[in-house]
Amino acid sequence: MDSLPDLDQGPEVFETSDVESVDNLGGQIDEAPDADIEQNLFNVNAAHNTFEENTLVGQVDLVDFSGSLSAQNLGQNTYYTRKWTETRSQRLARIQRELEDIQAEDDDEKASVETLRETLEASVASRGSNGYHHQKIRATFAQIETQLKDLDFSALAQCPPETQSHPKPLEKHPHPAEAPKVPGGSDLERGSILGLESRITDLEAAIGINELSPGANVRVHLRDLDRKVNVLYNPEHEMAAIKETVSQLNSEVEALAKNRRMAQLALPDNPRAPQGREPASPSASMASSVFEKKVDSVYQRLDEIDTIKARLPAVIARLRSLHEIHSDLAGAVTTVGEVDDMLSTLRRDLDTWNSNLNTVKTAFKVHAEAFEQRSQRIEAELQQMEARIDALL
Repeated sequence: MDSLPDLDQGPEVFETSDVESVDNLGGQIDEAPDADIEQNLFNVNAAHNTFEENTLVGQVDLVDFSGSLSAQNLGQNTYYTRKWTETRSQRLARIQRELEDIQAEDDDEKASVETLRETLEASVASRGSNGYHHQKIRATFAQIETQLKDLDFSALAQCPPETQSHPKPLEKHPHPAEAPKVPGGSDLERGSILGLESRITDLEAAIGINELSPGANVRVHLRDLDRKVNVLYNPEHEMAAIKETVSQLNSEVEALAKNRRMAQLALPDNPRAPQGREPASPSASMASSVFEKKVDSVYQRLDEIDTIKARLPAVIARLRSLHEIHSDLAGAVTTVGEVDDMLSTLRRDLDTWNSNLNTVKTAFKVHAEAFEQRSQRIEAELQQMEARIDALL
């Protein structure tokens, strides 16, 4: 060791690593993005849509991107592209493929519509006899009939009314053979009957006792569905019958207008009436008399119409003023409601402040009492200390 004077002869010192754990050496460090560095995200779909119809042309091998001025004589400094266009055969193939896709979609829609039509016809034909609820109800009633056949109604009739009105609850056993035998079987039969009655009541509430049962039940839904199906398949609602009725009404309106014109021409004071015409028929004279009566009634009401016409502006002005008053009242009611809400909010805030002030007052009182106690204790300790100091002196 004397031949190596450069080495320190003191104790060895080992440096510790700045990393607390070796596991953190390989972790990824999240760096905050720098606002001065512009980082553009490359959109692959947009680039594909932009350049999918472009193709390279020319000599691709002689392109030089180094930016050297001497390289311009040797080759090009960029690629040359042109727009790729569809040929006639490619266009026809694309159109044929699109037409096949449209036809396939149309076939799928037709198949779904046909399936729905067959389902509707089957449901209309069955009228719910093969439905899930109908089968469940049928199985339930079959089970009820089977259990009623196994009951002994003679033993039930011999039971006193007190035991019938308050039956004992039945005990459930995993196997029927292990159930205890009750003398006469009256309690078991009464419990079974009460259980069946409760289940029958639930079924009646779900199905409905009759067609006029209130509330939502199976009968109401079936009646509604029956009415809708009858409306769909009712021959009275066909368009042919409606068109025929409309055509009949049009012909009647045209005949009425024609008769009205003939009656106006048949009037004796009509200037357009021909001179020396033959006397009108009884039907024409009757039509003219009816028309004259209508005209006379209109002339008799002209005075009332003038009076109403004179009063109509005042009525309209009154209605407008009433509308404005109603609008103002609605605004006033809204304002009063808002003021009431504000007052209720202020009242709640005041109550909260009062409760908070009471809490603070109580806390102050507690702290004052504690401070008084501590001050008295400290004064007593100081007096004791002074007494000890006086004793030592």
